[in-house]
Amino acid sequence: MKPSSEEKLWADNLVASTQGVKALENLITVKPPSTKDDAIRKAVLETFKTVPALQKKDIQVTVSQGVVTLKGAVEKPAQSMAAERAAKTVRGAVEVVNLIKVVGPPRPDRDIEKDVVFYLQSSSIVNLDEVDYAVTNGVVTLKGKIDNLSHKFAIANDLEKIHGVRGVDVSGLTVKTS
Repeated sequence: MKPSSEEKLWADNLVASTQGVKALENLITVKPPSTKDDAIRKAVLETFKTVPALQKKDIQVTVSQGVVTLKGAVEKPAQSMAAERAAKTVRGAVEVVNLIKVVGPPRPDRDIEKDVVFYLQSSSIVNLDEVDYAVTNGVVTLKGKIDNLSHKFAIANDLEKIHGVRGVDVSGLTVKTS
């Protein structure tokens, strides 16, 4: 049984009020009770142990008011997504913020560009005639016109999932005016 602050104070008062006691040194250590966030954090880490893709990965987990934040580095995007999915299964996790970096072996820009072009050509929210693209050191930069502001975020989210992409800059995309 872990002593509480009240029990420590009770022990102090009991001993101090005993006749003949001249000094008191109370060495009882009171540890704060495990919080719900701490329990969630531990459960996330235990869940990671059951996922083969996450074993032996250095992923840091912090929890604040049920919001789980994942940080660290993995070699593949699938490992980052696996960590996020695993954390979302933990009871009490309100939200999962995935800040895990994918730092696998660098992929040549020309290979990334092929996947970017394929995405842009097959996307229903991008008119390739109105959007220019470039890939430099794994960073995809887009410039041009799109129909809707929400498309900007959807495009960035989709492009970030391409293997080898280290970042996406959509600041050069503007919404067409009517």
